[in-house]
Amino acid sequence: MTKKKKSPCGSKSAVVGSKCAAEKINLYFYPPKSIMSVEEINMNIKTESLRGYGFPVYLHYSNENPQGAFIAVALDEEEVWADSNAEIGNGVPASVWHGVVRRIPISPFCDGDALADFMESDEARALIQRMLDGATVKRDQSYNWTGQLSDDAREAEDELSRLALEVRQNVVWSAEEYLDGVRHEYIGKYRTLLQAGKVDVRAEAEQIEADNPTDGDGTTLMLRKVEGFVERCIQEAGEE
Repeated sequence: MTKKKKSPCGSKSAVVGSKCAAEKINLYFYPPKSIMSVEEINMNIKTESLRGYGFPVYLHYSNENPQGAFIAVALDEEEVWADSNAEIGNGVPASVWHGVVRRIPISPFCDGDALADFMESDEARALIQRMLDGATVKRDQSYNWTGQLSDDAREAEDELSRLALEVRQNVVWSAEEYLDGVRHEYIGKYRTLLQAGKVDVRAEAEQIEADNPTDGDGTTLMLRKVEGFVERCIQEAGEE
């Protein structure tokens, strides 16, 4: 990671136009890629958090669609990783907004090993290298760090985006879909429990999740909204 330069200026309220203010403006300096040789670029592709997981970039908030996922290419630090967008809506970090970190869209259902293999493939590495070779990171008039790509780098980014969408995906089932065949068994169970008292929805949902492990082993199954499934079964059990 590029180290941040320390300013010798002690005051945080530097006067605009002074030498101290100029140093404040350039407090975090990354050499523009246009003056870097190819030999100086050493990309760091991070895949440790992907391997062995069926859904490493899957993030789903209640009552929302799954969050968008991406491969990130940091032009300033030559780092590459995969993640999901934790922000609901279109919010992104300033580094993404200003183009310093490029996000390549991928499916949130990508298999971890398949995604890691793709990111480490010669084809992906070559395209990422072209992006880094044609990248320039510099200050704009508002003193924001901005990232720009040459025409060839943009073509490489477009091709990487196309290939990334072809990475193998795993199947995500909702609890309703996966447990539909045994729904009547749960309704019968909850009918009996209702006769004895109140059913603990959270405890029942946790038991279903424990009986159907969904992460850490490359499985092609992920349950979601299990509590909703339990609540609907309880409602049906009470109506019969």
